[in-house]
Amino acid sequence: MVRYRRAAAAGGTSSSAARKLASLSFVLSNRQPCFETASYISHHLSLAGRPDQIITEDALNLIHTTSRGYPRAVNNLALQSLVASFAAGKNLVDEAATRSAVSARID
Repeated sequence: MVRYRRAAAAGGTSSSAARKLASLSFVLSNRQPCFETASYISHHLSLAGRPDQIITEDALNLIHTTSRGYPRAVNNLALQSLVASFAAGKNLVDEAATRSAVSARID
């Protein structure tokens, strides 16, 4: 990556380097900020019939940090967090349930 930045700064970008830079900027633009991850999850929960807040702020921050804001990863971690919370008999998805979901996804 540094090589492409140096080439771009020197004005000697090849078409391959330009394509890779464009690809990287597209990937980075698909990521969501933390507040958008929280509203994204809240929106999907309201579509499913749960307009109330059932995921704690700590759990939302962990989901966002672990998923790096990618929507597919957010969906997978939120779902696994809901399942882990249900399995533990909890009414709220807390950080502990999310941590168990993260460890289950990584293993």
